[in-house]
Amino acid sequence: MKEKKRILDASALINTDTLTEKEAHTTPSVIEELKTLDSKSLAEAAKTKGKLKVEKPTEKYLKKVKEKAKEVGSLRKLSQTDLEVLALTLQKKGEVNTDDYTMQNLAAHLELNYRGVSRGKIKRKRKFKKNQ
Repeated sequence: MKEKKRILDASALINTDTLTEKEAHTTPSVIEELKTLDSKSLAEAAKTKGKLKVEKPTEKYLKKVKEKAKEVGSLRKLSQTDLEVLALTLQKKGEVNTDDYTMQNLAAHLELNYRGVSRGKIKRKRKFKKNQ
């Protein structure tokens, strides 16, 4: 069975172990979220070595993710960066690596594979109140 492409959010990117393994993908907005010199240097080194690919998701996939987020009531709980990471995961048919439970929940509703980085995975998917 072919291994899923790993799509990283900022929490996964900051965890140095995730970039020493196999190739990973992320979005430009995740790179912009990196605050420390160490995390920026780590990301730059991974890009240089070909271990990290940075790309934006297409509008088609971003729209699908936003629609599903609205449906399950998590649109207001997620940042634009979170939505882009999930859209790239959908586009690449990959596995999102994140400690953000709201992202994991939406990934489950989108039938995407997801993995916790250091906090683990959600126990079950849920819907939020529509006004949130």
